[in-house]
Amino acid sequence: MAVPVAVLLLATLVFGLHPARALRDPAAYVDFPFYVGMFSHLGVLGWWTAAAAGLLAAFTLKEASEQRRMMLWAGLVSAMLAIDDLFMVHDNVMPAYLGVPELPVLAAIGLSGVAYLWRFRALHMQVAPVLLVVCLVLFASGIVVDLVRGSAQDEQGLGILFEDGFKLAGIGGWAAYHLLVARDFLRQRMSPQGDGAG
Repeated sequence: MAVPVAVLLLATLVFGLHPARALRDPAAYVDFPFYVGMFSHLGVLGWWTAAAAGLLAAFTLKEASEQRRMMLWAGLVSAMLAIDDLFMVHDNVMPAYLGVPELPVLAAIGLSGVAYLWRFRALHMQVAPVLLVVCLVLFASGIVVDLVRGSAQDEQGLGILFEDGFKLAGIGGWAAYHLLVARDFLRQRMSPQGDGAG
């Protein structure tokens, strides 16, 4: 536990940051109310829930099984989405610090998700496929609202409410879906029939 903290503190010194900027809660550091970014935080927790479910199942299931590969992909894709959301990678870090435009990064993230869904489409149809479809519709709805809204600002904040509301609901469904899939796969492994299955 001490090693990650030491690495973090060293990184703050290398980049010339005061440790408080990296270690303190953002709302406390800038003296914002506790609820600032609350739903964004919940979204990140949703991504990490899906990632944890996928990776736990992947390291519990038998080696070289299709279920294990799917859960590993699920965990890695969800973790990537969590990191992207948490650190604003595609819309801040990549363009501002690395000079990489937002669109190619978004395309790469989207393609990785599509590849995951397509690669394991047969398994996706076995456990709660309707829930997965609902998640994808919610994500798509958020994207449509974002495209329609563009950079326009509305005083009531209805645009951002619908855009991020759809996104948060989609993340919640994504987390629930992967928890159900992980539970189902692990139950199969623990069943007497699953012991002899490849």
